[in-house]
Amino acid sequence: GGEGGSAQRLDWGNASSWPERGSWDVLLGSDLVYDAAHVPSLVKAANCLASTRGCTFFYCAPSIRDGLDSFVRGMGIAGWQVSSEEVPPTFYENPMLLPDGEEEDEEERKRLLLLHFPEMGEGGYTLYRFTR
Repeated sequence: GGEGGSAQRLDWGNASSWPERGSWDVLLGSDLVYDAAHVPSLVKAANCLASTRGCTFFYCAPSIRDGLDSFVRGMGIAGWQVSSEEVPPTFYENPMLLPDGEEEDEEERKRLLLLHFPEMGEGGYTLYRFTR
């Protein structure tokens, strides 16, 4: 078997909170950019955390988000290769299950989905892959 992985939460605006620098082969992020003013900090964090042997940063975000274009452009300027694709329709399928013993009711499953994940009804997500 291979080595195990680990996950860490970090504040990309506070470099002292970042884990060991230059040692991460894979970075994962979802819906990180809410304001263009935070883009330089996020790009800096990705650059500092990425392994010197190479790194892939997988990022999923709503297709329309303030600062998203600046982030993608900033990652390219920082030397990352960028590719993207629209989230496939199967990713929007309803994963919600009703409690054991309850009869399947598609309307109730949809209600639960939108209660817990309201953005799933909107669609319009993009998967980004940044490599260097």
